[in-house]
Amino acid sequence: MSFKEKSAWVMLISLLVTGILFSRAVLTNIEMGSIIAPSVPLFIGFTIVLTLLSIVGHIVIAALSPKDANGKTDERESRVIEKAGNTSGVIFDVGVVAALLLYLLIGNGDALFYLVFSSLLLASIAEYAIQIYLFRRPMF
Repeated sequence: MSFKEKSAWVMLISLLVTGILFSRAVLTNIEMGSIIAPSVPLFIGFTIVLTLLSIVGHIVIAALSPKDANGKTDERESRVIEKAGNTSGVIFDVGVVAALLLYLLIGNGDALFYLVFSSLLLASIAEYAIQIYLFRRPMF
């Protein structure tokens, strides 16, 4: 397994864990059918947890294979990363457009914020999941 694939695993797991924690925090604070306003402390906490998980994960995989950590990205890895990035961009675009259309229908800025943030999170998760899939796919 290449270092880039290990890195994709670290980021995928980090994003899934923090995404679940964030979703639980938002969903448990829903007040009588209305969405709570976005909270700066909640996003700071999300950012700190995501950063710590990704740093610790990358330190571990770099310590386990230091030669791979310093290696250059080969042509196949570059193409995999590019294709995954393009696909995740489309996912993000569709999510944002859907959020904007929903805002036009219901006019709730808090819902717009959470939907755009969710689109960003889902697009990032998809990017790393696609990278892992493409890294594992046999070359023919």
